[in-house]
Amino acid sequence: MDKSWWVSAAFGGALVIGGVLMLRSHMRAWKQQQDDPDLDDADRHFLHRRFRRRMKASGLLTLIGVMLPVGDVVRVFAGSPWWFALYWIVVLLLVMWLFLLAMGDMASTKVHTTVALNRIWAEQRKLEQEAAALRAQISNGHDQSNGAAPLADPEL
Repeated sequence: MDKSWWVSAAFGGALVIGGVLMLRSHMRAWKQQQDDPDLDDADRHFLHRRFRRRMKASGLLTLIGVMLPVGDVVRVFAGSPWWFALYWIVVLLLVMWLFLLAMGDMASTKVHTTVALNRIWAEQRKLEQEAAALRAQISNGHDQSNGAAPLADPEL
């Protein structure tokens, strides 16, 4: 075997190890998220879809990691350039699909995060308005431009 096989085997092996570690990490995170009582149904549904997307991407990364060194070792390609081309076209299509999965996951996470932040900011504005109304009720007409109690009686 020549040196190029060792390079593809090392790179493919790194992809396999990385993919397997990511699969385990996603499984562990999903198990913890399933037991979280603070999640509502919408968040749980988002997390389940994210888990599926990331499991597919990690599995695909592992598959690509296996296919790289296999493409260098399999001797069936030596006699037929068509099989060789077809194999590597499939590998490239899988890499592109992995890229699309990653972009979709990033976009979905950004949208979900934006919606969640907007919900939090709306709740914050509502609470700030309620706090201002309570401060106004408590002040009973005292001037509290900075929200603090007056230091001295203005009639003195």
